[in-house]
Amino acid sequence: MIRHPQTRRQFLWTTAASVTSLASLRGHYRQPEPTGPAIRCAVVGVGMRGREILRMLARIEQASVTGYCDPYPPYLRRGARLAPDARSFEDADQMLAEASEIQAVFVCTPTHLHRQVVESALKAGKHVYCEAPLASTVEDCRAIAKAASASERTFAMGLQNRANPLFKHASKFIRARYLGRLMTEEGHWYENNSWRRAVSDPAFQKAFDWKLDPEVSLGLLGEAGVHTFDNSLRFQGSYPVAVSAFGSLMKWDDGRVLPDTVFCIFEYPNGLLSRFEATLTNSFREKYYLLNGGDGSILLKDAHSWWFKEVNAPSVGWEVYASREKIGNEEGIVLRANATKILQQGKLPAKEGGESGQLEDDPLYVALQEFLAAAAKGEATGWGAKEGYESAVMAIQAHQALAAGKRLEIDSSVFRL
Repeated sequence: MIRHPQTRRQFLWTTAASVTSLASLRGHYRQPEPTGPAIRCAVVGVGMRGREILRMLARIEQASVTGYCDPYPPYLRRGARLAPDARSFEDADQMLAEASEIQAVFVCTPTHLHRQVVESALKAGKHVYCEAPLASTVEDCRAIAKAASASERTFAMGLQNRANPLFKHASKFIRARYLGRLMTEEGHWYENNSWRRAVSDPAFQKAFDWKLDPEVSLGLLGEAGVHTFDNSLRFQGSYPVAVSAFGSLMKWDDGRVLPDTVFCIFEYPNGLLSRFEATLTNSFREKYYLLNGGDGSILLKDAHSWWFKEVNAPSVGWEVYASREKIGNEEGIVLRANATKILQQGKLPAKEGGESGQLEDDPLYVALQEFLAAAAKGEATGWGAKEGYESAVMAIQAHQALAAGKRLEIDSSVFRL
């Protein structure tokens, strides 16, 4: 109810502010203030992901890279180009023993090697950021989670959607029931990539192709699906009760066993169906996450998002002033990234263009910033051992359903640490 008369301009300003409060995502992100000296960091595993983290840490004021580790000599040379002032090591335990100045360790090794590195780093009193999934077996996941929970150091998982302002805000839409009752959700992960790696020394080939090794790898369901599974846990607020999974070898018939194309469906106790599909055969639409409800849908893709409102859904009033874009045959309300900045300039977000490509829009950058800020204060991030354990357990359950070739019921006790 309006208590005081408003001019049209005041009304539009109030409406735009409402749009901002609901739809401004990246504009609400504030870079954590530095708290004291830069945190001395080390990266274990400087393959593609490790080097990406090295590049990002170089752009963060609160980080100082003092060490990196990898058994593969060419990767050590690449690491030197990214962190020329840091010490290099071939063994993580040696690095932890000799470089006592290190305060935070970023674990970017193959998934099945996470446990040894994480436990050693925590035992040495380091803060730990571990890439997802947590591990490839429930036993290793539980061991890591218990070690992290028992430690006084900050432990964070590489579930960067947890830090992504876009995904944080989506939960507000859901809680406000803008989508109505959630019906389905979809995770889409498409790449045209064999997952085989070229190496200069054949002795490293097996280690480099670990994602294709059924003895240690969860395949696409683990390495790609874990982020969608974590989204599900976050937005549904409950554990799934069953899972079905299917896979085929469609393109990379090169002697591998694990499929290059997979589908899985999780069933939740409220009837919601959560689908994840992934392939290494095609890159169309790449990666996205879609929530569907009776009154609308939200599409989240990298640092962009759109709200698709059903024609018979209740009006919330302000959507008439929001910017819209065509996505295929559908018109989506743009969740404007920089609406807060536009409002501060005395303009209306619906009438102004948006900016893109800002560093603070990058989910990895935001995640690393939040981790380092939490580590500086000795606090938790909110996406640590529990979240890492539960999302990895979902990936493991899906992988087991794929191997069994049938629908598996899930005992909720498997999610308890």
